[in-house]
Amino acid sequence: MDNSSPNPASAKPVKSSSYSFLDLQAKVLTTFLVGTAIACILELISIWNPSTPVLYRFLIAAFLALLAGTFIPMRYVLRALLLLAVLFGLAVVEGVRTGIFGNTRLFFLALLAASAMLFNRREFFIALGISTAGLALIGWLLSTSAIILGTPEVTIGNLTTWIVGTLIMVLLAFGLGEGWARLRKEYFVTQATVKNAMSTLTNERVNFETRFSERKKETESVADALKKRMDFFHNFSEVLRTTASLPEPAELMDSIVKNIGQKFNTYYVGIYLNDDNNAFTVLQTAYGANSESLLSKRTKVKIDQSGIVNSVASTGKPHISKRVKDDLLYEPNLDLLDTQAVIALPLLKNERIIGVLDLEYNRENEFSDQDVEVMSTLADQVAAAIENSRTLSKTRQALAEASAVYRQYLHQAWEKLVEDKRTVGYRYAASSVNPLETPLDLPEINTAIEYGQTMIASEEKSTITVPLKLRDEVIGVLDIRSNNPGRQWTENELAVIQAVAERVSLALENARLFEETTRRADRERTVSEITTHIRSTTDPQTMLTMALEELKQALGAKDIHIRPYSPPSPEKSDKQGPDKKTEETIG
Repeated sequence: MDNSSPNPASAKPVKSSSYSFLDLQAKVLTTFLVGTAIACILELISIWNPSTPVLYRFLIAAFLALLAGTFIPMRYVLRALLLLAVLFGLAVVEGVRTGIFGNTRLFFLALLAASAMLFNRREFFIALGISTAGLALIGWLLSTSAIILGTPEVTIGNLTTWIVGTLIMVLLAFGLGEGWARLRKEYFVTQATVKNAMSTLTNERVNFETRFSERKKETESVADALKKRMDFFHNFSEVLRTTASLPEPAELMDSIVKNIGQKFNTYYVGIYLNDDNNAFTVLQTAYGANSESLLSKRTKVKIDQSGIVNSVASTGKPHISKRVKDDLLYEPNLDLLDTQAVIALPLLKNERIIGVLDLEYNRENEFSDQDVEVMSTLADQVAAAIENSRTLSKTRQALAEASAVYRQYLHQAWEKLVEDKRTVGYRYAASSVNPLETPLDLPEINTAIEYGQTMIASEEKSTITVPLKLRDEVIGVLDIRSNNPGRQWTENELAVIQAVAERVSLALENARLFEETTRRADRERTVSEITTHIRSTTDPQTMLTMALEELKQALGAKDIHIRPYSPPSPEKSDKQGPDKKTEETIG
């Protein structure tokens, strides 16, 4: 056991490393007090005999003392000694009643266990000596008949029994005490280790807090820079978003310079585009100081002359000037006298220079190298957006022209078809279909053809006229009249009629195209047959005769004439008349 451990008998719980162990001993003491009180009650019940009032009084007093030690605040030492005294008394009472064969050794063993757990090694050995002496004294008194067992049916036992019982009790008590002592020693060793670890952790915590404070300042600085960078990229994305929403080049460029000027707080921003000859770069749009004045002057710069914008438009390389006073290429502009820094970026599309993005600031060193990199990326996106917008605009223009040509072709084709067929439409009435040779001159039909919109007769809505359209070209109308003058057309009926009109338009156009294709095929077949017949002979006269016969038969003509003609030479034209013409007629 450890003799260097603190003595609970002479010390109060203090704020030291042993406080937690003393607290554990106090809890063990409380447990022993409660357990011993219960043992007193059980002992009182087991020996109930009115003829022995002294024993009852002792047990009741012991029980009350234990309750007082449990619930009444008192010093740790007094509570512990009270417990040991009660246990010793119970052991003596049980020894007088039952000798070595009863619960005497159990109470003595509990006494020794309590002394080992609640006190130090010295107190344990004192309790061990008292318990051994008490047990020996009880045995001697019983063997000499100085006292008589309280339970007649129990024998006293011989000397060997008492010695063996005492030795067993001592060995158990010593083992229990030694085990507890080692446990306490390990506890204090562990507690010292924990204390050292806590001290180390405390030092580490202080160092960590110091480092954390330093890192916090660095992090706040980085966070501010990141916030600025995030705002920069947010503005960048906002500008890019506008490039995807406006298809017209002029509107697109106006939106770009406005967003760049507002988001990036520039003094002036302008977009220049090179002309077709690559001789001048012309200001297309601007935002900021005196931008309207520059636009009204139709500002343009000659690419092969000296200047920042000129150089970028010529070489396609960015020009960065954080302090224009030190820039030899910078030429002051009377409309932009407050310019202190410039970023001029080329607008490139497939390595072809299409213009310049000019950003000017009224403060020196307003931007970083990272800002320039991002702006270069922005310039690439702007160039792509402008070029795509211009291409889209040209494509739309070409598509509109092609659509107009196609509508004109449709109009002429259907006019010719009506002239050839001499039928202007069809009427379905009374379960029969009849062709129309003259158009119906009705207001609703004329309005539907003129405006290309569905017309519903205002008079009680009994008539509906739907234009038949192909690519917005009206080729006819579908005129529906109800037998019921007061009929109201429902939305579903209108939708069905509109869908039928669309399909009728496609069907008519397909039929026209099929008929036209058939005629073209017949014409090609006739030409091929005539050519085949002509090639069957090598005689020119026979060829002419066969050609005329085939054409007469194919065209259903009465007479066909071939008149060869040779133009006179300039020298003979004045001296001679026209060359003699030969004529061959197939009658």
